[in-house]
Amino acid sequence: KYNRGGKLFIKQVWMFGIICRTTKKAFLTIVPNRKAETLLAIIYDNVYNGSIIYSDTWSSYNKLSTLNRN
Repeated sequence: KYNRGGKLFIKQVWMFGIICRTTKKAFLTIVPNRKAETLLAIIYDNVYNGSIIYSDTWSSYNKLSTLNRN
């Protein structure tokens, strides 16, 4: 209706980024999807253990508190 949603057929490219607030360094990558296992794997590989993470509360981040590296 009223030409809304017409761009839904365009292939979407999802990006995921991390910014360190103290050093101002950034990490940005293209991701195949927004699933928790995809995003948490990137966080696990690129964020120091013990870091404080601020997010937009996307549902994929609900398991962040269980992410533990020993």
